[in-house]
Amino acid sequence: MQAPPGPAPLCGNRLTVAEELSEDGSKGGMKVSDYIVTCTSCGTANRIPADKEGKKGRCGTCRAVLPPLYRHPQQLTDQTFDAFVADYPGPVLAEFWAPW
Repeated sequence: MQAPPGPAPLCGNRLTVAEELSEDGSKGGMKVSDYIVTCTSCGTANRIPADKEGKKGRCGTCRAVLPPLYRHPQQLTDQTFDAFVADYPGPVLAEFWAPW
């Protein structure tokens, strides 16, 4: 028996972007700027609008807290870096740069 076609299963708090769009710019009711975040508590895929970047959400099924979603790089300073890394529940990719 073959699995039904559909999006690849998500694990952890990965996000995916709608890949195929209809003529009106949507995919099954999703806009291009919507993302899917899988709840680590119950496994439910939750649609997150792109304008909610950096805000914590709640799972639509079990109401567990979803981590803030950052699609764009965040510019941090020496005053904000430690607090951001300590509070963020997932992995953080840091790039350091200096003008010299």
